[in-house]
Amino acid sequence: MHPLLHDTYYQDRWTERALIYDFPADEALIRGLHAMQSHFYNRNIPIEIPVVRIMNTAHWLAAYMFNTTCSGDQNEYDALTYNSVGRDKQLMFISLIVLVAMLKRTEGFRARQCRNVLTEDRSEDFYEGISLYEQFLESHDEHFAEEDFMVDIMAQVKERDEIIAEQTKQIITLQKQLNMKNESLSNKHIGYNVENMTINMSGGTLVQHADLVQASGDIQLTATEQIKKAVRPQEGDYQSLAEWLENEKKKGIDYYAEAGYNRSKMCRELRKILGWEPDQNSLRKAQNK
Repeated sequence: MHPLLHDTYYQDRWTERALIYDFPADEALIRGLHAMQSHFYNRNIPIEIPVVRIMNTAHWLAAYMFNTTCSGDQNEYDALTYNSVGRDKQLMFISLIVLVAMLKRTEGFRARQCRNVLTEDRSEDFYEGISLYEQFLESHDEHFAEEDFMVDIMAQVKERDEIIAEQTKQIITLQKQLNMKNESLSNKHIGYNVENMTINMSGGTLVQHADLVQASGDIQLTATEQIKKAVRPQEGDYQSLAEWLENEKKKGIDYYAEAGYNRSKMCRELRKILGWEPDQNSLRKAQNK
């Protein structure tokens, strides 16, 4: 069975070799899972451990914890893990045990904080599972760095920045061309309508097509306004974000309604579109002005 695909915080690796290549410290954890599987087989314990899926789930949850504000809610992380492994309670606990071992081998305050959240007030079976797994882990020089759990999202940010830079370059070039055309026709009664210009700044592509239609009357060039409307609000500009949300709603896209009228959930969903997660209180204040 293939591992469950995760979101933008972490991109699944499809083999043990790929996991070890990107995260060398995974090798000891993977060997430990195989040893634990042999332990179960020898004692006729009916538990199958899908190693790659377990490792991907542990990495995804670590990435989620390191890239978001740690809620301190153990139940939230249990629920995320439970859904990630197909709502299998045994695999949920194995994934959490692996994550605890992973965080134990990571230096830093955040790693200790997250590990404490995961291990606080657990059942005796859970603590016995941690001890059992530790017995199968060989001593290994490789350790994790906190940056390892943010590598995928940082790669996506870099890729998005490159896309935005290229799109911005094309927008500037188009604006210059329109300005030059405007100057050359300044003494003529010719109007231009710029149509079919779609700009997706959240990580898509730039598609531009200008249809120049000759018409009588004054010159009508509104490319600047169109560009401003197409560009997503910048991080921290909550007034622009409020206006953008209102414009989207007029177009039939009501993000607040789609989030079940849950502003916190809407802000998390907007992160995937904007590239940054709005603060719900700041957004509410801007919308109420």
